[in-house]
Amino acid sequence: MIELRDLSRRFGTTTVLEGIALTLPEGSFVALLGPSGCGKSTLLRLIAGLDRPSAGQVLIAGRDVADLGPAERNIAMVFQSHALYPHLTVAENIALPLAMRRLGRLGRSPLGALIPAARATRRAIAREAARVAEALEIGALLARRPAELSGGQKQRVALARALVRDPVAFLLDEPLSNLDARLRMQMRAELVALHRRTGRTFVHVTHDQAEAMGMADRVAVMLSGRIAQVGSPRDLYGRPASAAVAAFVGHHPINLIDGALAERLVGRPGTLAGIRPEHLAPDPGGALSARLERVEFLGEAVLIEARQDGGLILRALAGAGWAPPAPGTALRLGFAPQALHVFGCNMVLFLAGLAAIPQQLCDAAEVDGAGRPWERFWTVTWPMLGPTTLFVAVITATGAFRVFETVATLTQGGPAFASDVLVYAMYREGFVYFKAGHSSALTMIFFALVLAVTVLKFRVLEARVHYR
Repeated sequence: MIELRDLSRRFGTTTVLEGIALTLPEGSFVALLGPSGCGKSTLLRLIAGLDRPSAGQVLIAGRDVADLGPAERNIAMVFQSHALYPHLTVAENIALPLAMRRLGRLGRSPLGALIPAARATRRAIAREAARVAEALEIGALLARRPAELSGGQKQRVALARALVRDPVAFLLDEPLSNLDARLRMQMRAELVALHRRTGRTFVHVTHDQAEAMGMADRVAVMLSGRIAQVGSPRDLYGRPASAAVAAFVGHHPINLIDGALAERLVGRPGTLAGIRPEHLAPDPGGALSARLERVEFLGEAVLIEARQDGGLILRALAGAGWAPPAPGTALRLGFAPQALHVFGCNMVLFLAGLAAIPQQLCDAAEVDGAGRPWERFWTVTWPMLGPTTLFVAVITATGAFRVFETVATLTQGGPAFASDVLVYAMYREGFVYFKAGHSSALTMIFFALVLAVTVLKFRVLEARVHYR
């Protein structure tokens, strides 16, 4: 098992990874999925020992490996460029990890062939390399050099070199990105089969969602140097933790809907709704109306782009047999209720406001003496976004009051007030028992709690946007 505890990596003033906490169970196939520059390859290098974290721990089988080099960790790594030695044959490339472990400097030199013990060890290493090569169907290529191999053959040699050392884990750094589409599909199947045969932990870095969702049993989505969500491919697709994850995961960009239309679809204000194009289709009785902008034939389906009166572009998928009308034609689009994803709009407001604060302003505050994060929060963030926080607090309180009708109608506080809620208690004390003082105190407590939770959420989000 590999365990990452609060890993961070900084290069000067630039934070590449922040607060990475992840457990990779023994025998699992975990994909690190994210866009370019999100830090996934850096994280892989930290696990391999090719780089050292600025903070945090890497544990392998319960042992902190901070003081161990890459070779001592017994972890195999397959690189995007294959990293084969051009001056060595396929057999020598595969055998090199074993030769480095089992033979001394003299035994690896040309003079090693004259030493009986080294000669016997070399023969044993050659047999193991040949066995692994046969397992990966490259036994006929052992005498060739890398320049004489195709892309798929080079990839198999790189896998054989990783496999021959019997590592505790395989680290794959976008190993399929340089292959053509057909070969990439073939190698995906071979990697999954290799994982099943070995039973080892596989960590696969990729920006390709099809690779991550099709190969791994767990996927960690990385965005801006942090892990945004970890789960099975089905969970990431069907229950994204945030709008950012929903927008990234999926073959087609998710439709994000806010404002009055989102309130009508969800049934409450202050929300952001999402519908994936594959769950939205032409339907005469559909809840959404728009005018056709363009269509794109994908073979098995037709991608529809339609514009609503407010300017929002909706993407939907229809079957290959759907006959598109002329551009500008009014369409009705429908979806199943369970396909609607709902995200809190408060987080969207916070993130939009925080992203609008220039990083240079935070840097200037640090130069001026606000060295601690909380000092920069009170110096820069709160004065600039305090009104936004108050606005969100009011929205949150208003939304809480909307449960009053349901509570009053269905439960009346419940048996012996067992299901009582604070909002209903405020109403009951003030307007049923006429205890104005008690009701006022409860109201003040309610608003204080809402404001405190809002500020806390705001502070956490602020740390995620401005990392320093």
